[in-house]
Amino acid sequence: MLEADSRLLRAMKIFDGLEAAAIKAFSSQCRTLRYRKGRQILGQQDDTNDVFFVIEGTVHLVGYSGSGKVVSFGDIGPGGIIGEFSAIDGLPRSVSVTALTDCELARTGSTVFRDFLSNQPGAALKVLEAIVAKTRSINDRVFEYSTLSVDNRLHAELLRLAEMNGLEKGSPGRVTVISPAPTHQEIAMRISTHREAVTRELNRLATEGILGLSRRRIELRDPDALRGILAHAQLE
Repeated sequence: MLEADSRLLRAMKIFDGLEAAAIKAFSSQCRTLRYRKGRQILGQQDDTNDVFFVIEGTVHLVGYSGSGKVVSFGDIGPGGIIGEFSAIDGLPRSVSVTALTDCELARTGSTVFRDFLSNQPGAALKVLEAIVAKTRSINDRVFEYSTLSVDNRLHAELLRLAEMNGLEKGSPGRVTVISPAPTHQEIAMRISTHREAVTRELNRLATEGILGLSRRRIELRDPDALRGILAHAQLE
């Protein structure tokens, strides 16, 4: 493990507006770690409370029921934070976190993190905003599971993936490439269905020209059409 580079942390939203000296002092108490794609970073119910900052790559959050059913809680990309819940409340990890791609993370202890937030109210506000965003995302998924069909849940997930790959939320649509795209099985896990249902609807959308499909690549050619389908379903 190497000491985290303050220049890398400075680019993260949580450090916006902070003096360079404050960022450098904090980064000196962080360590940089690299995780290969597929490696577990945190385990559900782990009794640890370190905080991780995603510098490069994307991680995936999942939960497991007692019977082994997998529930997806989404992805976190560069600039995101993981592990802050346990650092704040001292409870075991609520989800498992796995490297979706090769990743570089900065890691620090809960005491260092809490002291930093106590002394830097601007950073504390950014962390609150990040927690609210995660809560809203979970609320959206609960609403989708309760009100939308499998096909419409897939549409919502495709738009989320596109937004992670550069599509601006609510802006006029443009062609957006999702690459590397999750497998059909991985998408099915995220929306609580089976692979065949995902494959069938993706192929239908491709036939209509809304998507382009190739190996581990989804080209969202008409995001406005997909938004329209989803908006109509939400009004029913």
